[in-house]
Amino acid sequence: MKITNILIGIFLIFLLISKCDSSNTSFDLYGYALSEIHSRYGTSGIIFTTSVNFRGFNQLTLMHKICKNLSKNKITNVVIKFNQIEKQLLFYHKKILRPMIVVFIGTINDWNEFKNLTNTLTMSYPIWVVIFSAYDNDICKKCKEPNLNDFNLKYDTEFVVFCCDYNNTDEWWSQDGRTIKVFPVSHIVDGKMQWVHNNSLFYRRYRVMKRAVRVATVADPVFFNQVDGNFRGFFGEILTELKRSINFTMAELIIMKSYGRLDDKKKWSGLMRKLSKNEADIGVAALTITSRRLDVVDFTLPLITAKSKLYLKLQDGADVNWFGYFQSFDTITWATILGIIITTPILLTLIKFNYGQGTILSLFVDNFLDVWGIFCQQGLYEFPNEASLRVALVSIFLTAIVVSAAYSASLISNLATSSKNLPFNNIEEFADQKTWKLIVLKDSADFDLYAESDDVILKKMFKLMRPLHLLPTSVNQAFEQVSQNINMSCDLVSIDTGRIESLAMTLPRGSEFTRLINYHIQRFRDNGMLNRLKQKYFIKSNPPNKDHNEVSFSGITPILIVVIIGVLISLLILIIELSYKNYNKFFVKKKLYRKKIFDKTSNTLFRNNFMNVS
Repeated sequence: MKITNILIGIFLIFLLISKCDSSNTSFDLYGYALSEIHSRYGTSGIIFTTSVNFRGFNQLTLMHKICKNLSKNKITNVVIKFNQIEKQLLFYHKKILRPMIVVFIGTINDWNEFKNLTNTLTMSYPIWVVIFSAYDNDICKKCKEPNLNDFNLKYDTEFVVFCCDYNNTDEWWSQDGRTIKVFPVSHIVDGKMQWVHNNSLFYRRYRVMKRAVRVATVADPVFFNQVDGNFRGFFGEILTELKRSINFTMAELIIMKSYGRLDDKKKWSGLMRKLSKNEADIGVAALTITSRRLDVVDFTLPLITAKSKLYLKLQDGADVNWFGYFQSFDTITWATILGIIITTPILLTLIKFNYGQGTILSLFVDNFLDVWGIFCQQGLYEFPNEASLRVALVSIFLTAIVVSAAYSASLISNLATSSKNLPFNNIEEFADQKTWKLIVLKDSADFDLYAESDDVILKKMFKLMRPLHLLPTSVNQAFEQVSQNINMSCDLVSIDTGRIESLAMTLPRGSEFTRLINYHIQRFRDNGMLNRLKQKYFIKSNPPNKDHNEVSFSGITPILIVVIIGVLISLLILIIELSYKNYNKFFVKKKLYRKKIFDKTSNTLFRNNFMNVS
């Protein structure tokens, strides 16, 4: 009897040791697998979570051992309950690295509790790792044959599952929102994890299998239109490529009146309202990325990044620049030339006066006229014999040649270069004027920019904006208002506002297609498709114009006016001189006539007096 009891005791000890070795092996392999998943997905840390009723000795021991092994490998981890997950995810929201959440499910009650929790969680944000306990046969059977999408999985959810087996992991996801797809991820062979694939998430799930997608746009959109059922324009061709790559179908095309903005009641309008309420799957329009919009919708990667410009109609008529002939040199250069013209006659006067060639005043006047004539490319009627005067005059000649050549080149360049006739050159000048009015698209991001900005210039520009009910709702309407006539083509000029805007497609907040579409847009960038579309729709390769620009009549108007004024002054002086000459001639003639009359009268009186005396 004693021998029998001793044998039974030895057997139980060996059985317990064998079970402990097996448990230690599972602890080590689970810890190793989680460490590998953490490294592969690049997560920021590991959050362990369990249900409130997760109190079994085996489950707690498993979790404790795994946490201890991860801490030894310097991987941060924390243990929380199911009802604390949402609060913990708020801490990681909008951070660069995503957390990895390890969920322990040991019973059907744990399954149901986690199922109810996922209805309020963003399942596409963290990396999920679910460990189903091997101590409950019901839970093992349920996880091995998943059917309904109980955990609210999305297309882009990364959900790794250990189904009662630490040697194999599967990936769960849903393509239709109702059923579960299972894809093997890895196997542990000889203590090493071997991955089934090395491809990215969206390469593995590259087809949605004709998922019906609701597309929303705005009325009369820019860069997007539909002709005979085919999409055209920059955004239209991108949408066509996305349909081909992801293999989705379009359920309906929703057309809204405006892009949408947040009104005084904190409610969105237009296309933004449709997307924020999840009534459309993708917005295909040139929507500007703003921080306020990012709070309610998701944007794809920027498709267009360009400078914001202020467009206005090119004014008719030539702009006569009356001071154009003085713009060839700056103020300092003109002052220097004027100083040379004034000082050099003084120098020449002193030299000639030293040689005793005349008085100072007469010499200064003669030398001033000579220097002025030299700068006007006239020669001297007499070249001096004195060496000092020759050196001074040669220096003046050389200076005049250089100045004349530089002035002629700059003047011809200014006259021959065509320039736009703009009433203002920047937004500061536009903000200060009172004549022109500003328009932007109604219910757009540009309207919010001017209406709510604290910038002084933008506030001034907002005061110049037309009333809200008169603002255009589309780009075509805006250009019609600028041209001031419907269907009238006109030349437009633009002024840089100094802002850079990014335009992109839009999806509902937390959409399962955001990362998928971004993945393909990045592919389009890499293979050059986006650049080809930009070359097609935006960058126009005009051949260089080899014809020289002709000098317009407005370019020579100032000098013609000077000539005409000079001629008129000359004619006026001529008239005055002729009048004066005629006046003098008449006066002399009258004086002679009077003298003749006087002489005749004097002779008659003398003769009469002489006869009387006789």
